[in-house]
Amino acid sequence: MNKYFKLWWIYFKMSWMLAIEYKANFIAWMLVDFGWAIMDVVSITAIAIYAGGLGPWSPAQIIFMTGLYRLVSVVIWGWLFQAFQRISILISEGSLDMILVKPIDSQFMVSIGRFAVATFTSVAVSLIYIYVGAVYSHWQPTLIQIIMGMWTFG
Repeated sequence: MNKYFKLWWIYFKMSWMLAIEYKANFIAWMLVDFGWAIMDVVSITAIAIYAGGLGPWSPAQIIFMTGLYRLVSVVIWGWLFQAFQRISILISEGSLDMILVKPIDSQFMVSIGRFAVATFTSVAVSLIYIYVGAVYSHWQPTLIQIIMGMWTFG
């Protein structure tokens, strides 16, 4: 397991270096991501003020679920999409063969190849949404609820 974590960390650092190679592009994508977060706040506020909620959900529960949605979308767009997009490039370049003969799980190697590190803004905003939603809805999850939630999303 330690070997896999070391490889993940190396690929993560490589993705970070590739992302900040063009600083203006990196900053622009972080600003775009922050803009989407602002749009979320505006739409949630509009639903909370004008509709009083969404069905049986209170505004705090909507904020909480928006945070969970953004967190899951970071995993999909920031990690899985980057990795799956790279598979066709590896095949066309012939680089996939080199990955397949390495003495490590090839699915792991292909899936950790790239990360969109500019999505860290979304991670931060998502955690803020989750915290604010939990605090305003007076929800204090038990250890069992946290484990079951991680099992569901994991």
